[in-house]
Amino acid sequence: MKYRIIISIVAIFALLCPSCSCHKEKQIDSPYLDETEINIRVKGRYVFKYDPLTCQYSYNPDYRTFRCFTDNASDYFNVMMKSAPKKEGEYINADLVYTKGTGVSSNKSLKFKVVKKDDSGKVWLWCSKSEIALCIQLID
Repeated sequence: MKYRIIISIVAIFALLCPSCSCHKEKQIDSPYLDETEINIRVKGRYVFKYDPLTCQYSYNPDYRTFRCFTDNASDYFNVMMKSAPKKEGEYINADLVYTKGTGVSSNKSLKFKVVKKDDSGKVWLWCSKSEIALCIQLID
């Protein structure tokens, strides 16, 4: 009888464990959502920030690809989305390539949440697993 109670208690804890706070999705920093410039941030650090004097960006709606790069293309980030972000709260899958330091980082099949979208086409994306935040500009 004691073993049944112990087994029942262990089973209940095993079922409840996935809902523990340690498994909750990491949230994007609220101040980041006030940013208006195109950028990429990894683990809280800016990797690339768009400067209109030295950078360019493009968006291809047919291929759902956003690119931002310096004029000499030494630094850049490319986001290839499986679907275009349409509304806040939805999730999209995307491949991401960006320069970091002296190398290039390539990430496949990241799951981004659309955390904010404004009327100008600017979209804020957040991948909680990799802690990558993007602010991109969609152009029709």
